[in-house]
Amino acid sequence: HQYSGEIISEINHPFTHFLSHWSLQLHTGKANFLWSIILLIASASILFFLFSGFAMYLKRRIKTKTIPCALDKDDCEIIILIGSEGGHTYAFGKALFLQLSQQGKKVFLSNLNEYTRYQKATQLLICTSTYGDGSAPSNAQHFLENYKTIKQPKLLKFAVLGFGSLDYPHFCRFAIQVDAVLHQQENFIPLLPLEKINEQSKIDLQKWLDNWSKAIGTTLVLEAENKKTNRDQFTVVKRSVLNTDDTFLLTLKPPKKIKSESGDIIHILTPGAQRNRAYSI
Repeated sequence: HQYSGEIISEINHPFTHFLSHWSLQLHTGKANFLWSIILLIASASILFFLFSGFAMYLKRRIKTKTIPCALDKDDCEIIILIGSEGGHTYAFGKALFLQLSQQGKKVFLSNLNEYTRYQKATQLLICTSTYGDGSAPSNAQHFLENYKTIKQPKLLKFAVLGFGSLDYPHFCRFAIQVDAVLHQQENFIPLLPLEKINEQSKIDLQKWLDNWSKAIGTTLVLEAENKKTNRDQFTVVKRSVLNTDDTFLLTLKPPKKIKSESGDIIHILTPGAQRNRAYSI
């Protein structure tokens, strides 16, 4: 009652009002100052991971994007498909594409994920690395699945070139899988046996290139890289105990600040060693 204050009748708030109230308190931080700080940090972290993840995705797409080609895939006789995670294998495929195009060959370059029918193709070259513990690179993850549903209209002579490192137990595992499935189809004829290149060996790569170019009736050369190699002396700050799998962690300190990004590789040459070992950053 507006004068006496007597409660004449009452209606309890519905459960949705209760949820709405606490949702407002928790999402705005009105209930507690500490909770407001936590929400602020969480919100900033979400934005950071969104933008940084998108930036990494764009950089990877730029490294591995398909070269614009004036020719249609169905008009090309040579198809080069690439499986690359950091961009090094794609750079090799791009070099082959440019050399063959300059020689007047009709060549089409693409990712393994974009495998499809090729009406006039007679040659298929697959260059692929292996990611992680024997998995396919990101731009080749759907190839083995898509391959089963696509039948080529003409016979294809194929060759598979794998890139990897003998330091890993599953050396060129994905390239081995790709070569195996191609051998299972009747309309695929192996032009060369599977070749596995260890740590971008220039000698082995040029030897394979000589054999492949001779098989397709042309001459190709391995272009020299003009990339400058920087050699710095690192300081070992900390070393962890030996794990059960005979591995350990090293904390290294460079003599100066070094900028690196996903896909970069550091080559470590220890004193007295004959060759360096490559590690992804």
